[in-house]
Amino acid sequence: MAKPGLFAIGGFATGIAALPLAVVVTSFAAPSNSDIALIVGVIDLVQRSYVHAIGPDQLTKDALKGMLSRLDPHSDYMDEKEFRQTSGDISGKFGGLGIEISEQDGIPKVIAPIDDTPAAKAGLQPGDLIVAVDGKDTGGMTIEEVVDVLRGKPGTTVKLGISRGAKTPFEVTLTRIVSS
Repeated sequence: MAKPGLFAIGGFATGIAALPLAVVVTSFAAPSNSDIALIVGVIDLVQRSYVHAIGPDQLTKDALKGMLSRLDPHSDYMDEKEFRQTSGDISGKFGGLGIEISEQDGIPKVIAPIDDTPAAKAGLQPGDLIVAVDGKDTGGMTIEEVVDVLRGKPGTTVKLGISRGAKTPFEVTLTRIVSS
């Protein structure tokens, strides 16, 4: 039996920003036995043959993230911790940059800058990839690690390396703010 989970799919717009629509999954129509067998077989193969150990929980979470993130730029699977983190981000109860991010192929991706925040004023756009933070490559960092680095004492700055499509990567310096 699959564990209940949370995922954001699509979104809805407010006067302030586009917010994800959170859905709590407690039960669902089961996929066919062949679909389940394929997924279980791949998890088993990775656990037996991959170069380093990866637990089945992480593989399942990553499979769900991959499946939902391919739908559109606003859909993502979140475990309970990520959901609580994102809920705090959206409610504005933190000091930060005013940016919603997810992950694309191990690189943080801008989902949306929030209006009238440092991220929006700097011109960050949905789809921008954050390839570096304060000169440190973000490849291989978890989304939680990136969020921790992006947050900091209000009034301090952080330098982001941004990759936008085929354009030359560029840097922006943002000053952290306190949200009300």
